[in-house]
Amino acid sequence: MKNISGVLNVYFPFELKNDTAVRNIQRAYNRIRSSQIKRTRYMQHPRTDLMDKECMRKEAEEMVAIGQKLMGGMCEAGCEPYATSNIRSAYHKDREDNYFVEEPSVKLSCFDVICQGVNNAANPMTGQLFYFNNLTHHVGTYLLALKFQNLSLDEALRLKHVFYKRALVDISETFSLETCFSGHITFQDYVSHKALPQSYRRKTDVDSRARYTFLEIEDAGLNDSERFALLCANEKYEDIKKKKVQLTDYSSSRSYSLYYNLRSALIINHKYFNKVLKRQKDFFKKLSFDPEMIPVEVMSPDKWIAGLDKGKFPEFLKTVEIYLLTNNIRRHETVRHRISYYNPIVMVRRRYKLWQIIYAMDMNHCYINKDMLEAFEVNGNLKELKEEYSQLNNHIINYTMVALTIGMTFIALLPYIR
Repeated sequence: MKNISGVLNVYFPFELKNDTAVRNIQRAYNRIRSSQIKRTRYMQHPRTDLMDKECMRKEAEEMVAIGQKLMGGMCEAGCEPYATSNIRSAYHKDREDNYFVEEPSVKLSCFDVICQGVNNAANPMTGQLFYFNNLTHHVGTYLLALKFQNLSLDEALRLKHVFYKRALVDISETFSLETCFSGHITFQDYVSHKALPQSYRRKTDVDSRARYTFLEIEDAGLNDSERFALLCANEKYEDIKKKKVQLTDYSSSRSYSLYYNLRSALIINHKYFNKVLKRQKDFFKKLSFDPEMIPVEVMSPDKWIAGLDKGKFPEFLKTVEIYLLTNNIRRHETVRHRISYYNPIVMVRRRYKLWQIIYAMDMNHCYINKDMLEAFEVNGNLKELKEEYSQLNNHIINYTMVALTIGMTFIALLPYIR
C-alpha cells in the first residue's frame, strides 16, 4: 500500500466591502508610495530603491498592517502584515511583485481533527485556519490547511470528498483567540463559525463549495492514473482509460511536479527537493549586502501552505481571487444580479462593475500565473466580460441617441402642442 503524506489547502473566498476604513488605508498607502517616488527622484537615487531598501518596504507594510488589525486573529511577532514568517518570505521573494502587494493575513485557529473513513486517533491529523484580505481587489479568503501522514490513496481521496460532500468531522481546537471550540461539525460550518465576527465586512457570502483546493504531497511512487485521481478527486480512477488521463506537468524544476485541473492544483515533491533548497542557500551566502538593503530571500519548506516554498502560493491565491470576481459578475451562483437593457440605471451600474474588474486586471500584474489563469478558466471569463462591456457601451450610446432624438422631437413639437 502506498502511504501518502502532505498538506491539503482548501480556499473559501468572498468579496469584501470597500468601506471607509479600507479606502483610508489605500489612500494612505498610495500617499506613502508617491512620497517614496518623489524622495528617490529628488535624491537622484535609482527607482529600484523602492523594492530593494528595507526602510521603504517597511513604511508600506506598516500601512498594510493597519488593514491586518481589522481582521482579528494573530500573527507571528515581527511578521506584520503577514501571519507567519514563511508567508512573509513568499511575498518578499519576488521583489517587483511585492512592490504592489496589499495582502495582510492572520491565523485564526489551530486544531486536531478526526475524519471518519480518513484517519483515527492513532493517526492524528492537525489543521490551521488562515484569513487573507486583498485590499486592492477587495477579496477576502479563508484558507483551511490540513496536515496528514501515511494515508492510503483512498483515504486521501476521501479527505477531499469530506469537503465536497460536507461530511461530519471531529474538531478540537488547540489554539484560538476565542473560547476553544470542540465538536462534531462539517468543515464548512466550522469556517462559518470562525468567520462570524467578520460578517460586517463581507459584501457577499463566503463561497463554501470547496472548489479551490491545493494539495502538496511527498513522492509516494504514484502512477499517472493515481495522480490524476488525487488532482480531480476521482474515486473511480481504476475505471478510467489510460488514454483519457490527461496530465501536464507545469513545473520547470526536476525537484517537484505541478499539475492543474480547473480550480485544483497538485504538487508532488521528489526526493532531491531539499538538496535544491540547500544549494540555493549555499549559493547566495557568498554575497555581501549593505545593512540598508534587502538580502536574498531563500524559502524554507512550509508545513501548512501548499506551494509556498515554490513561489506558487501567492499566484494561486491571486488566481482564486480573480476567478471569484469574474465568476461572480457573470453568474448567479453566490450573487444575484440585476441586468436590464431598458433601465438606464441598471445598465450604467452593470457597466461600471465590469469596468472595475477589467481595469483592475489591466493595471495589476503582480503574481499573475498564465497557466493558472487558463486552468481556472479565468481567461474565458475575462473575454466574455470584455465582450459584454463592449456591447453595453454600444447599447448605452444607442440608448442615449434614441433618448436625445425623442427629447429633441418633443421640444420641436412643443410650440404646436401649445
